[in-house]
Amino acid sequence: MSCTLLLILFISLMPLSNASSLRCPQLHMKGQFLLNKMLSNFEHLEPIENIPHYCFPRLHLHTLVVDKSPTEAVPFMAIKVLNETNDFYLENCKRLGLTRELCWELFQILHQLIEEFAPCMTYTVAYKDETKHISRHYRQIRKLAQKRGNSSCVRKFIWSVNEKNLQWVTLLLSRMQKQLLMN
Repeated sequence: MSCTLLLILFISLMPLSNASSLRCPQLHMKGQFLLNKMLSNFEHLEPIENIPHYCFPRLHLHTLVVDKSPTEAVPFMAIKVLNETNDFYLENCKRLGLTRELCWELFQILHQLIEEFAPCMTYTVAYKDETKHISRHYRQIRKLAQKRGNSSCVRKFIWSVNEKNLQWVTLLLSRMQKQLLMN
């Protein structure tokens, strides 16, 4: 079983503590729909070139790690990832060989998600430490794209890393929504 699958399984089974302490208005079902739409649209950004099987082991980038962050930090961390993903593709859409239309669709969905979950953010200054690793992670992705973004191997690698990041966000926000509905 792959590490990613184990991480997704762990996250989905891990309860959110203090979910009732979130000061979040009732979320609409639109949030879950947008999360699914984001993942679906992101699949269209996947590079279609044949990538040699030995390509990925040469590239190394730490993935986002789920730690024991307070529940109140979940929306802040998720929105940070959505913003960083948006900024990354805004800067690198052309470099990665993507069409403006595909990137524009992704931008629109990311902005809608940010608007949907922004009311759930509280005390954002208190969670700056929670998002330092997210910023550092995206700086590494930007450097890789700038140095070697025209390589099919790097494009595929960057896409797979960002796909994992967006899956992580989807799981966290979905769990948060479920916990809020149960309370």
